[in-house]
Amino acid sequence: MAKEADNDVEPAPDAIPKAGVKKIGAGAQESLKRKAYHSAFWTVVGFGASSVLRLASSLILTRLLVPQAMGLMGLVTTIVQGFVLFTDVGVGYSIIKEKRGNDPAFLNTAWTMQSVRGFILWGIISLAAWPVQGFYKREQLAALLIAAGFEVALSGLNSTLLIVFRRNLELHRTVMLQIMAQVVGLVSTVLFALWLRNVWAFVYASWLTAIYNVAVSHYLNRQTPNRIQWDWTTARQIMRVGPWILCSTMLTYLSTQLDKLMLGKMLPLAIFGTYTIATTMVEIPRTLLGRINNMVIFPVVSRRADLPRPELRAKLMRHRWPALMAMGAGIALMAGTGDLIIRLLYDKRYHDAAWIMPMLVLGLWPRAIMTTVDGAMMALGRLHYNPIGSLIRLAAIGLGLPLANRYFGLPGVVVMVAMSDLFNLGPSLYGRWRNGLSTSIQDLQATAFILLILAVVLGIRLMLGLGLPTDAIPPFVGVQP
Repeated sequence: MAKEADNDVEPAPDAIPKAGVKKIGAGAQESLKRKAYHSAFWTVVGFGASSVLRLASSLILTRLLVPQAMGLMGLVTTIVQGFVLFTDVGVGYSIIKEKRGNDPAFLNTAWTMQSVRGFILWGIISLAAWPVQGFYKREQLAALLIAAGFEVALSGLNSTLLIVFRRNLELHRTVMLQIMAQVVGLVSTVLFALWLRNVWAFVYASWLTAIYNVAVSHYLNRQTPNRIQWDWTTARQIMRVGPWILCSTMLTYLSTQLDKLMLGKMLPLAIFGTYTIATTMVEIPRTLLGRINNMVIFPVVSRRADLPRPELRAKLMRHRWPALMAMGAGIALMAGTGDLIIRLLYDKRYHDAAWIMPMLVLGLWPRAIMTTVDGAMMALGRLHYNPIGSLIRLAAIGLGLPLANRYFGLPGVVVMVAMSDLFNLGPSLYGRWRNGLSTSIQDLQATAFILLILAVVLGIRLMLGLGLPTDAIPPFVGVQP
């Protein structure tokens, strides 16, 4: 698979490897369909519960902590996430994708690699902490990064059972574990914030949540517990796909988080904290897209990759349409009413996020078009289109953000970030076409739908005298830190 991904010439559709999946009969197909619907249901349940808990955490903490603290922790989270993704060797992907993904020797080797990586990563973060603080010139940043790195090391000890649940489409188990972990995180963060009233509340709560996840995952896996083991065949299987996974996640991270990495230095910390609150709201639909792709589309298509390409495309489009309609309606409603939501839920210190959030959420539509097919491309082993698109988006943001900030200030920055996913779209559309999974007509129909919904929402606002979400945009003047 990795070797093919390196080729410049795309093989014919019938020459594409079948992802190690055997043809399945009608009974197995029906069982897989039931699992897919079951997985989709639990994905939505998990998304809803997770969104409620994340929103509750945001509302409580923004009343306990000043925007500067929210901005500083947002910067820490973004930087640590980058280190995590820059060292992703594809353990989770391999467990889901490979035929031996349920084999104890495979799982134990994967767990050993994952655990060692976690502690090595903590050391890397610790070594980089002081140079990073020197670059950003933010007090406490180095100490916070080192402390946050310890949480990464703890998370590396999680049992592989959490990934096996996804492989086997047992998402009800995954969702319940995620919800309980978020409850633990929310309660502990609020308690620490009430006690400390500073940014360290996030760090201590993350430690408790990581310890909880490790303990619960290994308790549930006590019948076939993970242990230190090394199997060279498994290691080679995982590392074979590692370069493409690493390249894809690294470029995706940079292209989606470069705005925060740059704005964390370019903007005053209070303004950056407000921007972080707006992006927190935008993460709700973005998270749903990612979960549908990783927990439903990818595992399901991995089991159907042997189908003739026209049949696979037809099934994909049929199941993709309801997801596009739901996402389109959600994005249109959030874009049309986001400012009202921010003003209703948050205190006045964060009201500048009211005009930022609607603009950013509207920019999610190109990502929705891409993400609802990404799982199919992953299952077919076509991993190289996303890195290409991410590289183009990365270059656009890296060059465009400083200019937008210099000449147009924060409004220009927000517009640039909102439009940036358009740069990803070209390689994605081309990759689908080359692999017999083109969805262009369906994409245009869905886009027309979202524009219609948005026009109706804005028309109702104007009739009610509520104005437009863009009315609060400040003057287009450059912002200096």
